[in-house]
Order: sequence, then structure tokens, then C-alpha cells
Amino acid sequence: MKERLSRLGVIHQEDIVCVLCNKSNEYGHHLFLGCDFSWQVWCAWLSFVGRQWSYPGTLKEHFLSWTV
Repeated sequence: MKERLSRLGVIHQEDIVCVLCNKSNEYGHHLFLGCDFSWQVWCAWLSFVGRQWSYPGTLKEHFLSWTV
């Protein structure tokens, strides 16, 4: 995630905008759930595997619920 790379000095502070949507800074939550592009990918994938969004608690619990 660009935000973390910026804090570590790997990339410049000005280069932390999300490469997928170019609308917001790229950090963990944005990259996996907040980005318009990644949201569309998640929804398409869930539709393909016949699942619907559910949020049972933590994000980890959410992903684990897909394997049950």
C-alpha cells in the first residue's frame, strides 16, 4: 500500500494516490474495500462464486466465512 511505502520513505508523499481509481490515497481499507474499482472486482467475484456480501465481524472473520 502506497501510504505505508510513503511513510517508510520508499516512495514520495505525492505518489500515494490509488493507482486503480485515482480518487483517494491508497491505504489498506481503501485498497480492499473503499476503492470503486476494487469494489466492482469484489462484487463481480462474489457474484461469480454465488456469494453475497455479509460482514460477520472483523474483516478476517468475513474472509474466513467464505471457506465454510
